[in-house]
Amino acid sequence: MAGEFFPPKPEIAPTIYAYELPGVPSHKGYLKVGYTEQGADARVRQQLQTAGLADRARIVVRESAMRPDGSVFSDKEVHRRLEAYGCARLAGGTSGISARSGRSGRRSERRANARGGRAHGTFRSG
Repeated sequence: MAGEFFPPKPEIAPTIYAYELPGVPSHKGYLKVGYTEQGADARVRQQLQTAGLADRARIVVRESAMRPDGSVFSDKEVHRRLEAYGCARLAGGTSGISARSGRSGRRSERRANARGGRAHGTFRSG
């Protein structure tokens, strides 16, 4: 047979990211949490270029969205977890957490997934 039976799987890097917008008073203390397969920098530029804020964004969390078993989780799951821990949320998925607590909560989730259990996060309101 000519060609391959199964076409090669495209390389993707599922990523959860969070960025802040220093100097934007309405977003002070908030992080925008999102999911992308194209790279966090490119995705943030897409989101902010129309508003003219792309040069202000500071990405503070950039983590793999893959679980140890190879499955992928989305930003919706992260948003639900943040809300469960009492973090405020602006329209559009911007969550009121500190960058430090967001990273530690993600690490906690990874450890729990590795053990096959549920995470006990450490998210705090910013």
